[in-house]
Amino acid sequence: MTKAGSVAVEHLTPDAKGLISRLLGPAVDEIGDMLREMIVVRRQKNFYRIATKAAAMVVEGAPTPIALSTRTAVALLYQASLEDEGAGLENQWAGLLASAATGTSVPSAYPSILSQMTPLDACVLNALDSAQRDRLDEARQTIAALGQTSGLSGGVLMEAVDNLLRLRLCVITTAENDDVISRSHFWPVDKSVLQMTVLGTNFLKACRGPSHGSSEAA
Repeated sequence: MTKAGSVAVEHLTPDAKGLISRLLGPAVDEIGDMLREMIVVRRQKNFYRIATKAAAMVVEGAPTPIALSTRTAVALLYQASLEDEGAGLENQWAGLLASAATGTSVPSAYPSILSQMTPLDACVLNALDSAQRDRLDEARQTIAALGQTSGLSGGVLMEAVDNLLRLRLCVITTAENDDVISRSHFWPVDKSVLQMTVLGTNFLKACRGPSHGSSEAA
């Protein structure tokens, strides 16, 4: 392997190296070889940067978790390495990694879901979570109100909402009752209420990491 094709693991902080060892257990050397062979220098840098962020999120004295399954570990490492610096979801990837390192359930579906999201999707999801945690009335949880909170409108807002529905992180109901509206229907934005699913709630919590369970992920 050429020097240009490698980023030494020694470039990681001690905390970040410890985090990776805790996650991968005996497989750390084998997966390290896979990373060196298969991932270009840019993706290695991406992952090491996110791992360093994750290490900073881990609460001191957190219990040592059971090592991740191969399926979850590979999905998380692979997808996180695709997040370029400044792309907008670094904190969420670091949160998933830190959550897994402290024993929070991180199913293999979570990296797949996050890899299909945009920063605008995350903005809407955070705005919805804030409205629900503050127990605001349904009028504050309509698509129109969430658009004002998140600063999005028009087609950009609706595309974000549609993607959150596709990923099953949210559902839409009418303000008059709890009937779920199909994604194929037209939504009156001032009457349609966006609600997080159980999947959406658990996913967002995992993305915030162990020390950010009650605050928004940037």
